[in-house]
Amino acid sequence: MGGWKRLFIALCLVVVFIVGGNSLEVSACSCVMPPPPEEALHDAEAVFSGEVIKIVDNKNLLNGYGFTVYFAVDESWKGVEQSEVSVTTGYHDGDCGFPFEVGQSYLVYASLGDMNNKSTLSTSICQRTTNLSNATEDMNELGKGQKIEGSNAKKDEHNDGLLNGSATKIILAGMLILAAALYVVWRIKKNARS
Repeated sequence: MGGWKRLFIALCLVVVFIVGGNSLEVSACSCVMPPPPEEALHDAEAVFSGEVIKIVDNKNLLNGYGFTVYFAVDESWKGVEQSEVSVTTGYHDGDCGFPFEVGQSYLVYASLGDMNNKSTLSTSICQRTTNLSNATEDMNELGKGQKIEGSNAKKDEHNDGLLNGSATKIILAGMLILAAALYVVWRIKKNARS
């Protein structure tokens, strides 16, 4: 067998090992039906509604896992008094993580503690956490919560930051395209002179 074939097989094995090794970290999610809203409120450490303003992937942190989701809080029924709060959740690839999206509003039932930090609020698809538009039963049963002051200012502040971040990415992409175009023109002119 030629040397290049051995190298090819070795590279294939490395790729299989890396891809297969990552799948070992994933565990299957198994939940029981969450309790009714009143019981879920009693069992939860915190229950609030709010808009997702930022999602951070924790894999870059030491022993980090899942996402930290930041909310601008509108209303609180339990455990939250500040206008911004963070909650952790899994990657939602079989680990019961909830698939939050920036700009969407949710009713969140959170418990205390996650895999890495026992003092952190966390939630999953096993709890009654849901998009606010799907929370009619819960909202009717929970009644009015405590309005949290300053939440609109937080949303505006983060939205400006997101807009500026997007604008910065667009400007940088434009500069890279311009630099590439200038390089191509320079190469064409240099080859024409040769």
